[in-house]
This record gives sequence, C-alpha cells and structure tokens, in this order.
Amino acid sequence: MICLNCQYNNLESAVFCQSCGNKLPDHEGISARATPQAQPFRASAVSVEGNVVQLARRALGDLIGQTISIYKLHFLVFFALAVIPQIPVVILTMLVPELGSGFTADNEGETFDFPQLGELAGTVFVLVVATIVLSLLSIGGIIYATGQHYLGRNVEFLAVLGAAASKFVALLLVAILLVLIFLIPAALTLILIGLPVLIFAMVRLYFAFDALVLEDLRPVDSIRRSWRLVEGHWWRTFGIGIIFFLMVFGATFVGSLLLLPLDSLGGTALSSIVSGLISAIVAPFMHIGATLVYLDLRVRQEGGSVKIVG
Repeated sequence: MICLNCQYNNLESAVFCQSCGNKLPDHEGISARATPQAQPFRASAVSVEGNVVQLARRALGDLIGQTISIYKLHFLVFFALAVIPQIPVVILTMLVPELGSGFTADNEGETFDFPQLGELAGTVFVLVVATIVLSLLSIGGIIYATGQHYLGRNVEFLAVLGAAASKFVALLLVAILLVLIFLIPAALTLILIGLPVLIFAMVRLYFAFDALVLEDLRPVDSIRRSWRLVEGHWWRTFGIGIIFFLMVFGATFVGSLLLLPLDSLGGTALSSIVSGLISAIVAPFMHIGATLVYLDLRVRQEGGSVKIVG
C-alpha cells in the first residue's frame, strides 16, 4: 500500500502510513498501487509472517519525525493514556499545601494533632500508590499503541488500556526489579563513582518495558533483552536519549511559564490542573520515541524483520 504523501510502501492491511501517519489511499476511497520511490533510511514494510514487519535503520531525524507523526495521528489516545496518572498527582499536589494543617502547634511549637496527620497521610499513601499503578498502565499502553500503529491496526483507547492492564503484574515486577538493580549504583552516587555506573545501567536497561510489551517476554528476560539490544550501541542510544530529553525538558519549561500568572494569583488548584495537563501532553513524546529507538535497535542487532506481539 503506497502512501501518496511520502511514497512509503506499507503493509497491505495498514490503515495509516507507518512513516508519515497519513491515512492510506484505499481507506480514503482512492486506489494507489504505484511503484514506491526510494526513500532514505526507509524500507518496504512487508508482512513476512504473522506480526512480522520489515523496518530499516533510522537516523535521528527519522526517529524524531516519526515520533511526532505517530503522536499527532493518535494524539487523543496518547493524551488520554498520559493524563490518567496525572489525576492522583494533581489531587496530591493540591493536598501538599494542606499538609501543614495536619499539625497544630502552641507558641513553643510542641503540640501536634496526630490523628488529623494520620488521616491525611493515609490519603497521600493511597494517591502515591494510585500514581504508580496508573503510570505503569500508561507506559505499557503507550508502548502497545505504538506497536499497533506499526502493525497498521487501529489504535483505540479502551483496547490499548486493556492490553496494558493484562500485563500489569509483569510491568510491576519489571519496575521492582529495575529499582532493586539501580539501588546499589544510586547509593554509590554519594561518592561520585556510582553516577556513571547508574547512567550506564539506566541506558542499558531502559527498554525493558518495551521488550515486555512488544515481545511478550517474562520480566527477567525483558531486562536481559534490553541489556543485549543496547550492546554496541550505548553511546548512540545515550545521545539520542539526551536529545529527546532536552526536547521534552524544553517543552515542559515553556509550559511551566504558563503557570507563573496562575501562581502569582494564588490559584493552587487551577495551577495544579494546568501543570498536570502540560505533563500529559509532553510525556507521550518521550515514550513513543523510546519505543522507536527500541525497534531501531532490534533492526541494527537482528536485521529488518521485526516481530511485534499484538
């Protein structure tokens, strides 16, 4: 299926172009079977068997461009997935200024209202747990949705969220294992030597969630898979990660400037809501980009035939 916009040769079953995100001709009432023109850093996406597609190595510009295209095409789905974990965060942010009301002190500051503090602490704990749970579902959903896009399938919010929910236990186990792995280098950062070790490990293990969702691996195997994929490509992966991080940081910084008038007016609730919306808009870009880098690593390590579990 040839895209009339960029001449990319997609799967016959694809609804949207895997390169630029445009809706394909046959789905717009137009028929196009022309011979594709040569495209840099691209290869024909041909179904080999089952969920296997052909991909090509991608340069940084291609990764950024396709990340933007995929995000724009499925914006509402990605935004909805990203906004879910922001709900408890917003509530928690609005509660934080009230934590002081959990204490009542006399003139010497020695008397505390512990029952009120305990009640508020319980609420905060529930919100923190909810944030962790919903964040894992959000990350898993965004990864799964990106995979569905590459398979040329429709990306629907409930279906994507259901797929992420079915892998929640595995996602949680991966998260716990990563925290345990990072504990030692994180502790060593106190004597500086741990910082480079921590950065090295984070890059090597960054794609564990992608491997879990898109290859249906077990938690431990997903971590090993990420480690092997980055082997020989650490500096390139690190550099791309820095570029994506700076783009996200820049967008977040610009968005934070919008909060200044709200903060000056003392609108804590409105400020928290706007901050949550900004985070929800920015977050998918990083996760989609990471999944594209993960797929690119698979191409570089194993060739163009990439199987995506869906």
